[in-house]
Amino acid sequence: MEVSIQKLADCICMKIKDDGKSFQAQRVLPTGGSKRLRLFDMREWLEMVGGRFDVESAPGNGTTVTAQIPLDKTMRGMDC
Repeated sequence: MEVSIQKLADCICMKIKDDGKSFQAQRVLPTGGSKRLRLFDMREWLEMVGGRFDVESAPGNGTTVTAQIPLDKTMRGMDC
C-alpha cells in the first residue's frame, strides 16, 4: 500500500494506492442503513466543501482512492 499527502497551491491531495485485490467501486459507493463509514459518505463530505473524491479499481491493477480538499473556495485547475 502507498499513501501520499501533498499540499499543492490550491488544495491538499491525498492518494491511497493498493496493488492488491481490487473491488467494484459501484458496489461500495451507495449508502444503506449501515452505521459504518462508507466511501459514499467520504465523497459527500468532500463535495460539501468543494472537494473531489474518486475511486478507481480494476482487477489486476488494485485500487486508488484520491481525495482533494480545496484551500480556497474555488477548485479551478485543481489536480493531484
